Amino acid sequence: METYFAELSLNEEEEEILPLQFESQPGREVGIHDIPSGFVTERLAIQLGNFIGTFMEYDGSNLEKAKRNFMRIRVQIDIRYPLKRKKQIMFFSKCSYVHFKYEQLSLFCFYYGRLGHSDSFCEAKMALGVEVAEMG
Repeated sequence: METYFAELSLNEEEEEILPLQFESQPGREVGIHDIPSGFVTERLAIQLGNFIGTFMEYDGSNLEKAKRNFMRIRVQIDIRYPLKRKKQIMFFSKCSYVHFKYEQLSLFCFYYGRLGHSDSFCEAKMALGVEVAEMG
């Protein structure tokens, strides 16, 4: 193994930065709940999807259900920012909130709402000395 690394050399004068190419993360499925009856449309799905992140796909398989107040969309999410929990919408001069439920998330910090680590290992939480509450 040492012979492998012996052939490597660093050029201290080299200033060019090599940009790394990452494949985009697959979209996340998001359930949108508490939609006012009759407003489950693809147009609303696109608007809410672009509010959450970048809209990718709409699951319109259950459109025939008249009293449905739920839809599922696929969204590209920038995990550097907190996840959005709800959005106020207006219909016929009335305001209502729709709520977002993210599906199949990996590590999620409930302390400040970001993906990438759990709240057990949150540096911000540890820096503040916040105690971890034991559940159960």
